[in-house]
Amino acid sequence: MKYFMILGVIIITIHIINANPPIDKGTWNISGEMFYRYAKEDDGNNTNYLKFSPGIHYFLLTNVSAGMDISYERVWYSASTNEYYIIDPGIRLYLLTGEKIFPFLFSSYRCYWRDATNKNSNFDMKYGFGVDIFISKNIALEPYFAYHMAKRKYDGETYGKYKMFETGVALSLFLF
Repeated sequence: MKYFMILGVIIITIHIINANPPIDKGTWNISGEMFYRYAKEDDGNNTNYLKFSPGIHYFLLTNVSAGMDISYERVWYSASTNEYYIIDPGIRLYLLTGEKIFPFLFSSYRCYWRDATNKNSNFDMKYGFGVDIFISKNIALEPYFAYHMAKRKYDGETYGKYKMFETGVALSLFLF
């Protein structure tokens, strides 16, 4: 087992060394992530989240991309289960132009809908930072950290606010 882990690290290192990442104007970025998250709320309830989120971004300028993620999220509360559909338009600013590792800042405005009537919805701002680590010319692993500030609404009335920290890893494909 140890031999396979060392071989895996060597292969990933060779891929990173040979990568030539594209983050120039006109490049498309197709990404996706799936994650599990657990939260303990102030009222003592425990919440489990499972999310699937494909996305597409376009580089408007070198180091600046705009795009949208469309997500499905299933949430298990202590006493019930909900499903949400999320539209997440946002923008990214890549800070440094390295050879294989590109840190970035991002911000997005997320809209959640729980059912077709839109009676139960959430809106939040998501801010964060991450890094694209290219493992080949077009493929990057993307660990990130984010902070959410949100309002919960039902039938147009705000009934709660929350703040949340999130971390995850996405897989990105850059097309140029």
